[in-house]
Amino acid sequence: MDHPSVLATLKTMRPDSRPVSESTNILAIRDDITYIWNAQLSNILVVYNPTHINQEGPPSQVLTLTHTPLFNVTRLLISPSHRWLVLTGMRGLTCVELPRRFGTGGRFGSQIAHAPLSVRSFPVAHRFFMSQSRTLVQECAFHLGSVLDQHLVTLTSDNRLRIFNLDEDHEHPEQDLNLQGNARNGSGFFADASLSVRASLGETAVSFAFAPPGVGENQGHLWPLFILQGNGHVYFMITGLGEHKDHTVGPIGPLSMLPESDDNYGTDSCAIMCLHPQISCPPLLVIATNSGHLYHCVVLNKDPNQDPDEDNRSQISEWSKISPGADLSLYVYEAVALNVGISADLDLNSSLEHPFDYPIQLHCDPTTPARYFCSHKAGVHAIGLPMITQLAEIAQVPDSERAVLPTMEQESIVEHLICTQPIARVESAPILGLCIQYPPTRLVCLLSNFSPVILNLTAPYFGSPPPLLSSGGGGSLSESGRVSPLRSKDRDREPFDSYIMKILQRNVTLPKLKTGEQTQLSDQECLSIITRSTEVLRDEYIGKLEKARTEIEKKATYLANLKKSQMVSVQTLEHQKQGLRDKAADLSERYEDLKDSKENQTKRLEILLQRIQCQLPLNSDAELKMQRKLVDIERRMHDLRNSMEQIRSKEKYQLRQIEQERQNDDFCKRNYHRNSGRGLEDNQLSSVKDVLHRDSKDIDALVKILKNAKRDLDL
Repeated sequence: MDHPSVLATLKTMRPDSRPVSESTNILAIRDDITYIWNAQLSNILVVYNPTHINQEGPPSQVLTLTHTPLFNVTRLLISPSHRWLVLTGMRGLTCVELPRRFGTGGRFGSQIAHAPLSVRSFPVAHRFFMSQSRTLVQECAFHLGSVLDQHLVTLTSDNRLRIFNLDEDHEHPEQDLNLQGNARNGSGFFADASLSVRASLGETAVSFAFAPPGVGENQGHLWPLFILQGNGHVYFMITGLGEHKDHTVGPIGPLSMLPESDDNYGTDSCAIMCLHPQISCPPLLVIATNSGHLYHCVVLNKDPNQDPDEDNRSQISEWSKISPGADLSLYVYEAVALNVGISADLDLNSSLEHPFDYPIQLHCDPTTPARYFCSHKAGVHAIGLPMITQLAEIAQVPDSERAVLPTMEQESIVEHLICTQPIARVESAPILGLCIQYPPTRLVCLLSNFSPVILNLTAPYFGSPPPLLSSGGGGSLSESGRVSPLRSKDRDREPFDSYIMKILQRNVTLPKLKTGEQTQLSDQECLSIITRSTEVLRDEYIGKLEKARTEIEKKATYLANLKKSQMVSVQTLEHQKQGLRDKAADLSERYEDLKDSKENQTKRLEILLQRIQCQLPLNSDAELKMQRKLVDIERRMHDLRNSMEQIRSKEKYQLRQIEQERQNDDFCKRNYHRNSGRGLEDNQLSSVKDVLHRDSKDIDALVKILKNAKRDLDL
């Protein structure tokens, strides 16, 4: 945004004839791209983040539309998926289909092309807005339940809510919801008078906001919607898309606002916003009025069986069970009034009855749910909500241990960031656009002269930070979960950094002064502004810094003295440690000596017990066991001796048989020679061979048995 070529392009966007008189939002940022509407040339200026610019390509690019809008564009709206860009105005809507990005620089179209890139665009409900000249567009947003971001929700001054499907038919709405139906209590949601009468009475819907869906069957596809009337009444309805559009319910209301107020918290409401509608549960609504008041509301689900005198702590978690028949109410826990000028004599110098009389635009902070921004003709404000932190703490506590709804110990913090109208008589310089760029978190604002203002933002600080390990948050806990006695005295004490942050917290901020180029201030007015600025700097900046410095010096002195005393204690402990170490060495030596003496005594006792055991008249268990084993061995030896005797007898018998067989063979041979004419028959010879073969096998078996017996007896 601060590139010289970009600044030169922004200067060409300034209107030549008439200055800008109304606050708009023709600036949009998504990812690393900034979009700015150029009303002079009816095109879109695209500015790339400097950290992602290709060195060969220019820092900006121009998108020309195939169908330029025929109305004054007051707002740029980008779909969550970066697919569509919608140009909205009081007299119509034009949808632009963004091309795909490619290349190292992530640019549209050619990486180094300087020529404008033509993109497809088409008007939405063009015939309707051309034929209905009195119907104005009040609010426009993409439906959060749309999968492909193709559903666009529009609220018009004829009190109708139209949902267009941009992929199918952008001329006729997919759903046309009439907000003039009968409410739950039988009264009409809007009067049946003409458009101008309803607008003058504040009975025209001026804004709407989505709330988080319920949890349960089919409830994830139904998105609640809060609708704001100009007279401050808030209505509730449930919307669905596609096959779930038959489950649309509403409008229901007006919702009761507690505590009750005579003026119903203002009769000139202009905007409503739900802080982070996809994660906020219960929803936190912000209602803005033209008089510069902001009302912070918590949506509660009333139980018909609950006693009115009981607290509402159980209602905090009931939003997830929301149903079409739920009885909702808005609990207004805080009202914030915005300051416009810087001069301390603003009310005295002003001739207007109401110095602040501008429509307010609400902007959600995508980096934190505890902050949002307001832009108007007189400047920009940032509002921090400590209530978000308190609700988050309640949500982490189980239902059985949940305490009552905490009181507002910390009020919302209002910071005046940019002032374009320091005093009431000076013509205001409206803000043309406001967006949040991250990371790092920066506020980008486009002034009426098309000059950008970039402010670095820090995360809002509410409550106490997470405890450090050294402070007892984790490191000083014992195994049983109890806090160390050294930390028990300080666990309830407020942290010092939290104390310093409270001191530095400013009730009044000094904004950056950005007036119009034609603004002329008198010497008295300049003196008043300087006096007021000096007073704010002295009281809210320098004074609190001095106080914080004094407290830090006191803390530093205390810590220095504490450090000295601790150093003395450390030295004393070091001496005690050395003494204990020497004593431990002596005890270790004595222990080793006693251990050796014990071992010697143990050995002597073992020998003595053995001798005593040997002299006992009765055998021990081990001796009895050994005796039984020896008896068993003796029995086995006796059996083996008998077996050996038998084997020897058989051996002698076999030897005699062998000798006798040899003699018989010799005798048979002699008889054979003698009686050569006669011999044994074949069957006889076969029988003799079989007998001899069996006897040889028996002999071999007996020999093997004998060898095994000898080996067993070690003979």
